Amino acid sequence: MEQVLANKNILIVDDSPESSRFMKIFLEMAGASVDCTAEPIIALEKINNEDKNYDVILSDINMPQMSGYEFVNEVRKNLKMSKTPIIAVSGHDNLDRKSESFGFHSHLVKPVDPENLISHLGYLH
Repeated sequence: MEQVLANKNILIVDDSPESSRFMKIFLEMAGASVDCTAEPIIALEKINNEDKNYDVILSDINMPQMSGYEFVNEVRKNLKMSKTPIIAVSGHDNLDRKSESFGFHSHLVKPVDPENLISHLGYLH
């Protein structure tokens, strides 16, 4: 697989281990460095406390601690993350406008097609 995401740092926030693992495998095959967490609170800690900057964040919408909408709102409060693309990833396919109105860059529908995921993220850079 072509390394179209080489040198990109990606954070996946998804309470489904299968979904996270699946996306992580394909993103790493495309050259990205990928961190995963099932908990939005931990993701916020990573974003706010680490020296590592994320180029893209993939976030589920329906999570137990806080929704993806609440999560993206919290991320946008961090000035260094105000322009970072945050992609909504959800099993619902009719949320494009709602996701974007909450601050997401775009929306991908689960199960995410690996080629679509890679090309979508490659297009952002």
